[in-house]
Amino acid sequence: MNPRERFERVAELPFNKLEEQILVVVARTREVHLLNASAARIWELLETPATVEALMEALGEDFDVDPHEGRQEVEAVVAEMIGKGLVRSIPA
Repeated sequence: MNPRERFERVAELPFNKLEEQILVVVARTREVHLLNASAARIWELLETPATVEALMEALGEDFDVDPHEGRQEVEAVVAEMIGKGLVRSIPA
């Protein structure tokens, strides 16, 4: 991923917070996605556009992770969310 690339959640998708998880509904595809605690936190952070680096900084405060492994995990979660239509890239 481009380090300057920013991402945001698709604002029109309805969602509901269930304790530490978030349930997101994609009506267009009739799919429901249950996000675990870390993915839910990324979803919350992407209410405003953010880079992977900004996500890493925020998540570093919430979760104790190795920066290298954390970056790979964040990139994988963001890519998966993009693939499911939950998040979109904003051109740099």
